Amino acid sequence: MVNVSSTAQSLSNDYVGMGAWIGLATDDPGNSATPANEAAGGGYTRVKTTWTPGDGGVNQGSAVTINLPSGAYPYMILCADANGQTMIDNCKINGVVLNSDGQIVVIPTYTQT
Repeated sequence: MVNVSSTAQSLSNDYVGMGAWIGLATDDPGNSATPANEAAGGGYTRVKTTWTPGDGGVNQGSAVTINLPSGAYPYMILCADANGQTMIDNCKINGVVLNSDGQIVVIPTYTQT
């Protein structure tokens, strides 16, 4: 936990500076630079977000629209590049399920506490 607001914001800015590419995974993507279980097919590609710094440790990403085949997508990944072994981090998200090929809109937010 960071108790100084400006320090939290600096750390948040550093974190989002490491990656701007958002993707999704069908199961736990693991903890290496190569994301396991990353989505594939249905026109899927990682999509670049634009981070906007806020206050007190918050960075808001722009909305990204991700094309996907039908399936469940319980994890979001943050990557340094559009493809390859560049995962920076990942997080569990509220289960998103597509019954047919479609799109999911993700609005990423990072908060340093």
